[in-house]
This record gives sequence, C-alpha cells and structure tokens, in this order.
Amino acid sequence: MKTSFAQLFVALGLLLLSTATRAADDGRGIAAVLPFSSRIDDSAGSTAGLPNRVQDEATGLWFRLVPAGRYEIGSAEVEHSKPINVELDAYYISETLVTNEVIAKYILSQLLSFSGEIAEGGLEAISEEVRVLCMSVLLPSFTFQWNHILDVSDLDNVFLISIDGRTLRIPRDKSKKLDHEEIVAKWLPTITDEEMGRLKRIVAAVEEQIARLRTAEEGGKPFLKARLSNAIEISEWRGMELPTEAQWEVAARLAAAGTLKADDLPGPLQWTSDMYAYDYYDRNDGKRNPHVTSGKLSSQELDREVPDSGLRSVTRFLAASRVRAVRGGGSITSRSYSTESARRQEYIGIRLVFDAPKAAPPNRQ
Repeated sequence: MKTSFAQLFVALGLLLLSTATRAADDGRGIAAVLPFSSRIDDSAGSTAGLPNRVQDEATGLWFRLVPAGRYEIGSAEVEHSKPINVELDAYYISETLVTNEVIAKYILSQLLSFSGEIAEGGLEAISEEVRVLCMSVLLPSFTFQWNHILDVSDLDNVFLISIDGRTLRIPRDKSKKLDHEEIVAKWLPTITDEEMGRLKRIVAAVEEQIARLRTAEEGGKPFLKARLSNAIEISEWRGMELPTEAQWEVAARLAAAGTLKADDLPGPLQWTSDMYAYDYYDRNDGKRNPHVTSGKLSSQELDREVPDSGLRSVTRFLAASRVRAVRGGGSITSRSYSTESARRQEYIGIRLVFDAPKAAPPNRQ
C-alpha cells in the first residue's frame, strides 16, 4: 500500500514531538540534581544531555550552559598574558549579573530567617513587635558588610540602651537560628513603648531602603556595589560559586562570538573566585579547570600597592596574598585585581556559576 504525503507529514511530526518530549524529560531529570529549585527552558534545547538554559526559581536568574571542552584564553596583546589552552568541565553561568532585586531578596531572607518556625509559618504567624525585635537583633551584625547600601546609623544608639542590665545580642553560633519564642518570653516584656517605637522606625527605614532596590525602575539593574564579602555571601546563599578567571573568559569569548547568550560580558568589572596572579597564563597552560588560590603581584604592582617601609617584605607578602582577580571593565582579555582594604575599596558586579551535573539520572519507565 502506498504511503501518502499526508501520512508521512504526520509521522514526521510525531517523531519530532517525541524527540522534543524526550529532551524535556531529560532536562527535568537534570533539574532534580541541580543545587536549587529550577525551571528548564525547553525551547533552548540541550547539549550532551544537559539543558542549555535553566532558571534558579528563587532569584529568577537564568543560566546558560558552557559545554565541556578545550578552550583558548589569553592574548599576546595584553601585558603578562599570552594565548594558552585550558580544559573545562561543563558549567552554567548566569546570563546577567546579580540584580538589585536579587540583593533585596537575599537581605530579606536573612533578616526574616529568625527560626524554623517562622520560615514555615510565615510572617503572619508572629506579631509585628516580635518581627521588629528579631530584625533589630540581627541588623547590627548583618549590616556590617552591607552598610554601604543600608543606612543603620541609629542602631548604635538603640543598643546602648541597657534593658535590665542586659544587651540584646545575636547568638554567637551563626548556625543556630534566632529563637523567636525566646525573644517573646525573655526580651519583649522588657521593651518599653518608647524603645519599641524607635526600633519600629529603624526597621521601617531599612525595609524602605530594601523596597527601593525592588522597584520596577531599579530591580532589574545589575548590582554594582558589591564588596568581595557581599559576592561570596550571595554565591554561598545559592549554593553556587563565583566564576574562575578561565570560566569567565571562556564565557565572554563565546558571548562575543554569538554562541552564548549573556548580558554584560565583558561588561563592568566582576568578581572571580581566583586570587590574582600576574603570571596566571604561565601557570595554567594546558591545565584542567584552573583555579588560583595563591596570589602573586608583579614587582611593578607591588611597588604601586605597598609604600616603602621597614616592614616592606611583610607588607608585600600580605598585599600579594589578599588580592582577588576581577574581570570585565569592557575587555575580554584584560585583567585587574581588587582588595577589601580601606585604602582601595571598589564596588564590582557579581556573576554566578555552578558545575553542570555529570549525568542525568536514568529515566523511570
């Protein structure tokens, strides 16, 4: 019996649908082993069984797959650089820099994580006074690393107030959640109406500052005021990493070639997970997944960073050991570094990466 053109067309359509369904199922299998609750963009396809595009649902950030392979990085046109080859395992890199919206979500998640009960029951499970008091206890410690975006200058005055000879303090063991039941039983009855009023005003001011980061106008913008400690906090919060220099440069080269869709690559300066070493390309030619954990400045860089002093050898060593590599600044191949020192405080962007799963779990029949 002859097969009509219509029958062939239907059969081809069913075959394509079956292939797309298998790809989607494979992607969802991968999603089950990702370090966060995720969503797969089936329309982006897959490579070597890995979805090309996934989303971290908690932050809304999308990530693109960079397949495993041998890549060229470096340039003969840049000082202390040269073309070399590196081997990279597959990884995902965020399409955008971490946004103001993500920073606001992180800050709120930390200030509202008083205890497991509150995390499960929601804010409606506690009174406004308990919420304000818990946030007030957490604010002095938490905002130390975020005081460049959160104005909490009044907090010192509040906590100079001695309540029955005691001072409200966050538990020293950060692994322990703040117990809101203890707050209710031990501290709340001792707070006067005047003191509670001051705490409410401070918390309201902080919440207003956080809200400004989440407006339609500001929320989607890259957060470009990140200290190194901020960048590390954000990556650890999501169970991810900052990119190594090699991961960053490979992604930037792929983006420039049009084979990886990502914004702000090279873009503004961005933190990496590598210590800065001026001889990076000499160290890492042919290496697999290179990662620099020991910093090294050139003689010229040391002369610029460390003034003449009797402790020059010591300060030169410390300077070299504390510098972190940053990439971007409008260039794919140029390199720079930054420190957390008061003398040289720079605000830089945050991009996140995570390793691709080695294999998808087997499909269940």
